[in-house]
Amino acid sequence: MNVQHNLKNKASGSLQFYEKSIVVNIILLISNSTLLLFKLIFSFLTKSISLQADAFDSMTDIVFYAIAIIGISFAKKKPNEKFPYGYYKLENIISLIISLFIFFTAFMVIYQSLLNISKFFKGDNRDLYSTPLIFIFLFISLFSSLLMVFYLKIVNKKSGSPIIESEAKEKTYDLFISLSVIIGFIGISFNFYILDSIIGLLIALFIIKGGYDLFLKSTKVLLDAIIDFDNRKELYNLIESIPKIKKIENLE
Repeated sequence: MNVQHNLKNKASGSLQFYEKSIVVNIILLISNSTLLLFKLIFSFLTKSISLQADAFDSMTDIVFYAIAIIGISFAKKKPNEKFPYGYYKLENIISLIISLFIFFTAFMVIYQSLLNISKFFKGDNRDLYSTPLIFIFLFISLFSSLLMVFYLKIVNKKSGSPIIESEAKEKTYDLFISLSVIIGFIGISFNFYILDSIIGLLIALFIIKGGYDLFLKSTKVLLDAIIDFDNRKELYNLIESIPKIKKIENLE
C-alpha cells in the first residue's frame, strides 16, 4: 500500500495548484455555498418548492465537498500506536450521520410537494412569484454549474482522481436540476403552479440518491467491506511488479 501511496504522491506532485484535489474541493465548496445562500433567499421570496429542493440538493453537495476536504486532510496524518490504521474512518462516521439528515430533508420536500399537488387539485393555488431577476439568477446558477463541469473534467483527465471523476458526474446532475427549476418557473409564469411541485418531487429523488450513496459507502467502510473489489487484481499486479516482492500472502 505504501507503493501505491508513493505513486499517488508523484502523480499529485506534477499537478498545478488549481488541479490538486483539496484545492478543487475548496473551490467547489465556496461556489456551492454562495449559490446555496442565494437559492435559500430566492426560494423564501418566491415560495418555490422546486428552488427550495434545489437548495437542499446544493447542501448535500456542500457536505460531500466538506467531507472530501476532511478526508484529504486526515489522510496526510500518519498512523500511530493508538490509531494503527490512521484516521480515515472519521469522515465515514460524519458521512453516516449527515446521510440521515439528507433523508429527513428529502422526506420534508416530498411531503410539501405532495401537499401542494393535493391543494392544486382542490383549487387552492399557492401564491408563487416569478420575476425577471429570478430568471437571471437561475441562468447564472446554470452557467456556473456548466463551468464547474468543464473544470472538473479537465482536472480529472490530468489527475485521474476517482473523487474528481465522481464530483464531475454529480455536477452534471446539477445541470439537469437547474434546467428543471427554470422549467418550473416558466410554469409559474403561466400560472401552472403544479409544475413547481412536480419538479420538487423529482429533485427530491436526486437528494435521496445522494443520501443513499453516502450512507452505503460510509457503512461499508465502517464494516471493513471491500468497496473497490474490481480493482484488487490491478493492485496485486502493481505490488507483484516490484522486483523484491516474491509473494503476496495477504492484502488488507
